Amino acid sequence: MNTKEDFLNGQILLIDKPLEWTSFQAVNALKWAIRKKFNLKKIKIGHAGTLDPLATGLLVICTGKFTKKIPELQGQVKEYTGTFHLGATTPSYDLETEVNKTFPFDHLNEDDIKEASRAFTGWTFEQPMPLYPYGHFKSHFIYDENDHDEGKKKFLGQEGNFNGGDIIEIIVKTEACANFISRHIYNFFVADEPQIPAWSIEPPQDQEAMKILVHTFLDSDADIKEVMRVLFKSDFFKNSRFKRVKCPAEFIASTLKLTTEL
Repeated sequence: MNTKEDFLNGQILLIDKPLEWTSFQAVNALKWAIRKKFNLKKIKIGHAGTLDPLATGLLVICTGKFTKKIPELQGQVKEYTGTFHLGATTPSYDLETEVNKTFPFDHLNEDDIKEASRAFTGWTFEQPMPLYPYGHFKSHFIYDENDHDEGKKKFLGQEGNFNGGDIIEIIVKTEACANFISRHIYNFFVADEPQIPAWSIEPPQDQEAMKILVHTFLDSDADIKEVMRVLFKSDFFKNSRFKRVKCPAEFIASTLKLTTEL
């Protein structure tokens, strides 16, 4: 049984965070319980990494003098597991609302997903300076070649010792990627399209325009500059006035530009 001095001198507590609790709620509940049990006016306590309210699992909490160990604990290797529901979407795009639409996913192959994940091994992030007590410093991605899976991988019919960049190169050259990127570009520069989750069941409004953009994307080896050149010179772009509703940020920016405030 831990004593008051144990908590003040420092303890590392491993908590199984309940579903729908925020990390702050877990820390606050534990802090209140310790203060009440030992009649303390205050005690330092904090967690070593936020968990989403819809996530459950290990939450590392430090008390007393051990709160200074939080940056060190945050830099340790972590492993997250989860369950993905392919072909399903919700109004909020997370589990806060119920699934309201499902889509076919026969084109997705479990083996390809696993092989792609092997190719991205070795990537992690580094915190150049500790968060405590100096404030916030941006972390950055680093590659550890000793942690990379050097084995042969098979992805979308191609085989080799792929890394993450190779996987992206293979994906970019597929027609599915060309369709997805081209429709995003059309949606942003030409006319409003249905919401993204519906793209697998609702065809583009202007299928001829999409064919032009997709073919340009594939023929130019995914050169976005060439795709934009074709787009801006096209009749469907020149005739698209008033076909797209600006989002609030775009409206404000364009207004400021017209009034010479930007």
